[in-house]
Amino acid sequence: MRVWLGTWDDWRMEMVDYLDAGDKVLGIGREYGRGKQSGVLIDHLVFVVFTLRDGQIVHWKGFLDKDQALEAAGLSE
Repeated sequence: MRVWLGTWDDWRMEMVDYLDAGDKVLGIGREYGRGKQSGVLIDHLVFVVFTLRDGQIVHWKGFLDKDQALEAAGLSE
């Protein structure tokens, strides 16, 4: 994550919604940033599946594709 964050100027992610999937939670967010080297701007939706155990996040995986994230969380649209 440190390497990823180091490539951006003004990078941020804002979570806009969460879907409960039992021991998993699907977070839906918006990612913004500007590449340090390229100056390229990003502004897109991202999806994060969090796996929970005893109320703690034990694993997370990010997706750019909503259908893949829904499948990973065990949800269907």
